[in-house]
Amino acid sequence: MNPDGSDVLQITNSQNGRRDPAWSPDGSQIVVGAYDGNDIEIMKVVADGSGNITVLTDIDDDLRYPKWGAN
Repeated sequence: MNPDGSDVLQITNSQNGRRDPAWSPDGSQIVVGAYDGNDIEIMKVVADGSGNITVLTDIDDDLRYPKWGAN
């Protein structure tokens, strides 16, 4: 969304359970905890809303507080 709150764009397909977004250092991606139908998994999405969603975890637990770090 714009700083004034206009042009809101939903970037995950999860209708509930989105938690704790964290922007990548270059601002091009976001990691977020999102409900996948069973648990909260960590997902990476492209910040421009182009629809590229990658599930990064597959753990039988609710994962939260994703952070970007050095590899």
